[in-house]
Amino acid sequence: MTYLIRIVGVILLHCYLLTANQTANATVLMILVSPQFVIMGADSRVNYIDLSTHQETSGDAVKIFKSGEYFFGLAGMVGNPGTNFNPSHVIHKHLKTSSNFNDAIIKIKKEIQEEVLTALENQRKTNPKVFNLNKNNPGNILSIGIIGMDNGQPMGYMLGYQITGFDPLTLKEEELICPGSAYPNGMATMYVGETEAVKIYSDSLKATGQISHDPIDFINNSIALQAQSTPKTVGLPADIVAINLHGEVIWIQQKVGCPIEMD
Repeated sequence: MTYLIRIVGVILLHCYLLTANQTANATVLMILVSPQFVIMGADSRVNYIDLSTHQETSGDAVKIFKSGEYFFGLAGMVGNPGTNFNPSHVIHKHLKTSSNFNDAIIKIKKEIQEEVLTALENQRKTNPKVFNLNKNNPGNILSIGIIGMDNGQPMGYMLGYQITGFDPLTLKEEELICPGSAYPNGMATMYVGETEAVKIYSDSLKATGQISHDPIDFINNSIALQAQSTPKTVGLPADIVAINLHGEVIWIQQKVGCPIEMD
């Protein structure tokens, strides 16, 4: 039986090599950055679609990868056997071999965009049903989140691709990096996907500054509220990992099997 994995949350499945195609639906990946720490949070829900019957089932998944001193998450088109496209391997390769965080990002962006276009063209020819699901997806075809340290400074990064044209096939790239020009003070709250409840909760805390005072509770409560609001696509438990200013990794919440080790 052939399955399509519809990524919900940051889907980093142990079984992705067994699937023929994958596409994004709704995601909830969160990153908080400050001069003292960086934190990543991910939910556990994943939906499976039987391509022959289009029946959908849901389950739990580990959604955080470890690559050396970095952690990353993916959502969306996380593989295509027809072209050997595997973004987790691309990300791991450049995080492992690049001289610094920014160098790795440049190389990841270049290779990922080229391979996403090739994989989508292959998908259009070999599995038009799956391609149409991706075509009609209003969100990102692929989202990436990375956290780590660079020269003793906590770093957070998000990259997303959306389909903007079909003849020829074109993509729009969106990225956020902290520290960076958008976050000159080195503080940022980043999240992608089905995050309506997260946004409402975040807005309610901004006036009092509670996000910066209690960031772990903010991530945990945000994912819990989104899971309560959209239980079909977002589910608990949440995995939450932090890296402090000294480079120490602290697991706030961690289910069995998390993270998926790339080394």
